[in-house]
Amino acid sequence: MQREGGWTLSRAMLCLLGAIGFLLLNPGTSLAARHQSAEWTHAQPRDLSAYMLSLVNQDRAENGSPALEPDPKLDKLAYIYADYLLRTGYFAHVDPYGRTPEDRARLLGIGTLVAENLAWESSNFEDPSTLVKRAEGGMMAEPAGVPNHRFNILDPRSRYVGIGVARAGEKLVVVQEFADRLP
Repeated sequence: MQREGGWTLSRAMLCLLGAIGFLLLNPGTSLAARHQSAEWTHAQPRDLSAYMLSLVNQDRAENGSPALEPDPKLDKLAYIYADYLLRTGYFAHVDPYGRTPEDRARLLGIGTLVAENLAWESSNFEDPSTLVKRAEGGMMAEPAGVPNHRFNILDPRSRYVGIGVARAGEKLVVVQEFADRLP
């Protein structure tokens, strides 16, 4: 489609995308400064992670599985990915670079297989602990006996877990990383 002055619609779109890219990737703003900005106030909410662990272990007890022990390496893996998902809006077990949960674990020096659960909740009026409880409830509401989030939570072979919670404004992302042995 031709526009005035010889510009095509695609050239205008390229200019717009370039301007957006410049604003998003402005080298004058460091990653550390972005991390500290008021828009992204989601330091690891340890109390929410601990609350999620209590919910997971309560579900496991009610279904005959032993309690999980938290592991700091798995916590770090979970939090880094939760933070990434929240910042980018991307939401999948395989990241845009093709890395699986095991690939990301190896990058952090974790040598065991992991099973991963992801949850994204959002509300501008509910308390964050309510969002955590809703995330866990949603995973536990899945059908029993098939490989899914519920299965990962209740799998009696799992002994260790890492839980990462990232929050910005009304958005909350939870990542759970399960392992059968210490990383």
